[in-house]
This record gives sequence, C-alpha cells and structure tokens, in this order.
Amino acid sequence: MPRHLSPPVARLAALLGSAFASVAVVAADVYQWTDEHGNTHFGDRAPATGARQIRVPTGSTHADAGRQERTQRLLDEFATARAEKKASAAERARAAEERAAACDEARNRHYEYEHSGYLYVWDDKGNKRVLSDEEHRQARETARADVENWCD
Repeated sequence: MPRHLSPPVARLAALLGSAFASVAVVAADVYQWTDEHGNTHFGDRAPATGARQIRVPTGSTHADAGRQERTQRLLDEFATARAEKKASAAERARAAEERAAACDEARNRHYEYEHSGYLYVWDDKGNKRVLSDEEHRQARETARADVENWCD
C-alpha cells in the first residue's frame, strides 16, 4: 500500500533525493522517522525510538572547490570590511571624545576669562604679571574663538 507524503515532506524527500544523486563524498548523520500520525520527519538528532539513520552527502566534488574558494574569499573580504568599519567607528568615537573634551575646556576657559576681574601669567622667573585691559580683551576673544572652533 503506497504511502502519500504531505507537500512539505515530499519537497524535503525530493531535496534529499537530489542531494544523494548529485554529490557523494562525505555523509552527515541524518535520521528519518515516522510519528504516531504517520508523518515522516528528518532531523540531525534521533528521537528516543523508531528512527533510522540515513546518509546525506555533505562533501563537495572537485567542481565545487573553485566555488568554495570564491566563497571563502568573499567571506574574508566581508570580514575585512567589517573590521575596517569597526576601526573607523572607533576612530570617530575617539575623535568625538577628544573634541568634546576640548570643547569643555574651551568653554570653561571662556567662562573664567569673561567673569574674572583680571588675568595673570607667570613670567620666566616665576613672577606673576597681571595682564593689561587690552591683553585681557584679547584673551577673552581667543577663548571665544576656541569655543566656536571646538563646540558645534
């Protein structure tokens, strides 16, 4: 009495049959069993009882060697591209952190220069020299320009 397979099982059986017919080098462990409803199943792990092991070819023929090499080259190119993208993202993140730190420093300096009564510098001998009003104004302008340069 012939047994009818459901369309998905029939497709799987046809796929397995074509795999058997096309390539035969190395076989993987595949199990076939029928459940209590009469449905045929295939899997890489056998159920507790009632399964039989079938051989499914997984190896390649000599004609597939070129395809495998091309596939490997493509995978290597993808891996290289991913690594370059990751390195580029890390560099952008590092640059953004440096820019943010420079912006904070420029804003703090600008605030201090705008709100201080006077500014001073240390000369070569270690003496403090108070800046003139003109030097103070120039220092504030430089600090403002730094904020514009580093902050978006």
